[in-house]
Amino acid sequence: MRGSSRWEHVGYLGACEAALQSFGVEIAAADAGDEGLRTGSLEALVLGERGFVELLDLGWTEEHGWGYSRKDGGFPAEETYSHGQFGGGVLPEPDRFAGLVVRIAAGEDLADHVPGERLRYRSAGDDDGFAGRLLAYDPGRSH
Repeated sequence: MRGSSRWEHVGYLGACEAALQSFGVEIAAADAGDEGLRTGSLEALVLGERGFVELLDLGWTEEHGWGYSRKDGGFPAEETYSHGQFGGGVLPEPDRFAGLVVRIAAGEDLADHVPGERLRYRSAGDDDGFAGRLLAYDPGRSH
């Protein structure tokens, strides 16, 4: 069973947003949800590999961690996108996550995850202390 709050992940998402901003990444939008599964999303404006500012959609779930989607090109009827998963577990340190976003934005092919790191997942119902780890990122909580 989960802890007393269903929104423990908001602090973690905020820490990831702040880390991205410290790397010079502008955030166009942020959202968090909990409809049975803790989720979050960030829309990052990044300097892409073609030298233009582009949107990089970043999505997080408590079961899969961070993933991304970016437009590769094409006109509206023929747009193509690439998608990937970051790896490194479902709760990577915010600075590490921000560094990976910058690498992906620059065009580095991480082959759906960070080379050398296996993808690690969990289930929302796992009794594994996940909510407590999220609470470490709560800015209102004294550490």
